[in-house]
Amino acid sequence: MNIAYLPFTSLTEKFAAAAYRRFGRFSIYTPVKGQETQLVRTLADENRIDARCPISGEERLVMDLCRSLRNWGAVHQGQSAGLKRFAESGFYNNQFAAEVRSEILKGGGDLSGQQPDPIRNARVFLQMAQEFDLQEADIEIQLAAADKASKQLFDELKGEGYDTAEDASSSAGIPDAGAFMAESRMTAWCLLAGMDAITPDAFLTRSRAIVDLLSGRFSSLVHVGEFSSVFDAEANRDGIAERLCRLSRASWEGPEVMRAEFDIPANAARDGFQTDIYLLPDLSPGALIWSFIDHPSGSALSATDVRHSFICLMSPRK
Repeated sequence: MNIAYLPFTSLTEKFAAAAYRRFGRFSIYTPVKGQETQLVRTLADENRIDARCPISGEERLVMDLCRSLRNWGAVHQGQSAGLKRFAESGFYNNQFAAEVRSEILKGGGDLSGQQPDPIRNARVFLQMAQEFDLQEADIEIQLAAADKASKQLFDELKGEGYDTAEDASSSAGIPDAGAFMAESRMTAWCLLAGMDAITPDAFLTRSRAIVDLLSGRFSSLVHVGEFSSVFDAEANRDGIAERLCRLSRASWEGPEVMRAEFDIPANAARDGFQTDIYLLPDLSPGALIWSFIDHPSGSALSATDVRHSFICLMSPRK
């Protein structure tokens, strides 16, 4: 069962552990070979994730373009400015290359003979988004640590022990990174995923904004399952993947039938995440990816017998 993590190219250790606990091994796409985060490399070495880089080559050029956009963004009040300006121009737009060409040449890069390329542009966008997300994640970790320390001090002053159960829900107030340029993230991610020879069987995300984006695009999106606890170890985890695999290929018999299939007993353990399972009936994962690509004929995705798209949302439990 190939469950693809979208539309991000990095993740936190806490999310990775919670996702593996529920679904087992899953896939994550990386835009630039050799630029994966250390955590992604470690998890791949441990066989907990499948780190996939569908496109190789032009690594230096892509990183030079990222550097130029960072410089542009720094000048224009905020490091995210370059990223936002780039996405607004569109991945098939010639304007992007023209805007950064002079900066590349100033920095010693060579763009002679290079033509605008939507796949290259998507790689640049995803690499910059990865850096932006890592910066935001670092800030969130520092804020969470400060919040935990203040609560612990307050409890000690009251003469009470610190309630460690609060740690499980401490991430509930963290902003949704996918809400920042959600459609651009999805377009870039789908351009990259569309170049992979292996088609996803289902999708995993941590962003409710991405689910909202899909809901706005596809009126048929339906909620079929919800879990706020952690499943019993191996048996139930494998059972979830088996259900996703089997039901994604079955005939559509309505949401109630699907909801009954995901009525799985869970134990009392909690790890700070709620899992919601959504379904797009009669829309395959490949078709979902193609819907965000202007020229799907260039996709390398292989044909599969998967009929429906499952989107599994893991969000901080409030």
